[in-house]
Amino acid sequence: MNAFLKKIQQACEELEKENGKFSLLAFVELAANRHEWDVVVCADWLPKRQRAAIDIMADKLEKFLEEDDFLTLSRVIILNKEDSFYGELKKLVKENTPFMRNVIIDGLGVKQIHILQFQSDEIIQSTHPAIYNEISKLDNLKVLQDIKNLVDSKIHAKETANVHQLSH
Repeated sequence: MNAFLKKIQQACEELEKENGKFSLLAFVELAANRHEWDVVVCADWLPKRQRAAIDIMADKLEKFLEEDDFLTLSRVIILNKEDSFYGELKKLVKENTPFMRNVIIDGLGVKQIHILQFQSDEIIQSTHPAIYNEISKLDNLKVLQDIKNLVDSKIHAKETANVHQLSH
């Protein structure tokens, strides 16, 4: 998953170089669409017509994604700043980190959301480096659990060795 999200980020960075910053750039995994990601964007430079804006995004993504990646990409969602999803996300960003799990946004159950960039009149937050560190850490939850188990076992082994040393 990490490589997939990085490819999308590279495509979006190229779009930013060509057109200007995104007001919002986020990866969203809805609770109903497990293991499928939506790319959610908002930018003043995107055309007002949804179809034209989606075409711009899709054309760029096609240059960076491989055929198998499209099985993981659910859809590209173009928002404007007046959309209720954008407004609710703005409130959440003020109170949370750029990575959130199990939240409700505009009535949608969101399993996880990675906000790479969010800019508004009140909030200017660009989180590319931080979010990719989080994506790397959270890329495979089993790995995190294995690490926790390993640390716990090392702590237990050290405590056992200390008790054994004290008894001799």
